[in-house]
Amino acid sequence: MAQVSWLINLIIPGAGLIRSRREWLGASLGLFFGACGNLAVAGAFIAPAAIPAWLTWLSASLAALAWFLSQVLLVRQRAFQRQCDENLRDLLRETKTALDGGDVTAALANLKRAAHLDAENVEMHVLWARLYTHEGDREGARRMWQRVLKYDRRRVHEQEARQAIGAARE
Repeated sequence: MAQVSWLINLIIPGAGLIRSRREWLGASLGLFFGACGNLAVAGAFIAPAAIPAWLTWLSASLAALAWFLSQVLLVRQRAFQRQCDENLRDLLRETKTALDGGDVTAALANLKRAAHLDAENVEMHVLWARLYTHEGDREGARRMWQRVLKYDRRRVHEQEARQAIGAARE
């Protein structure tokens, strides 16, 4: 996915940022690049007599700046995302250890911090559902297992989730 975002961002500045979960920033940079690029092309090739040369150069410079900024921001976003992924893996590992040791308070605290890092992480929702099941909260467990089904695109936890949802209804 990183290579695809990188390639897309080279061709269409901001599109890689959109794929990297920075939608507003990517869309804003893309629109800015498009507007400046169109003005530069119009000033250079379509209507050079109607658009002053200084405006053509300014818009071309701003389009180039937007393209460069888009590349830099994508590199920074990827580094930030890698750090978040590492922190999330550590939190989930600590949560599993806490659940295995019966420390519900620590597990819940870790899950809350993990939710701030990635609210759509499947493993986090699985652990949260197991925590609710362990605590006897059938409604909370059912909601979390439904989220697992929603976010689990590879269907790794589908069978466990469906069984748990069926058990929660009984």
